[in-house]
Amino acid sequence: MRRKFRIWNVLFGVLLGAVVVFASGARLPEPSQSWEYTHQIHSGRVLDVDRFNELGNEGWEFVGHYTAPDGGTRGFVFKREVR
Repeated sequence: MRRKFRIWNVLFGVLLGAVVVFASGARLPEPSQSWEYTHQIHSGRVLDVDRFNELGNEGWEFVGHYTAPDGGTRGFVFKREVR
């Protein structure tokens, strides 16, 4: 059975993760690091969690999201270190 994830569940998880990271006193990345960025557009109600898992396996990490002016299209931003 395939579970459906709603955007609010994902956002809650991201917020909870941010609280844990900042509460643990995580260090900021060294300024010498270089990053590359990508984004994924999503316009449906159910997120493609399998695609997000693929990105994670490729070294991408989620850094933010945005909503287009039309209100229905969302984008998710990912980054990974350039090696």
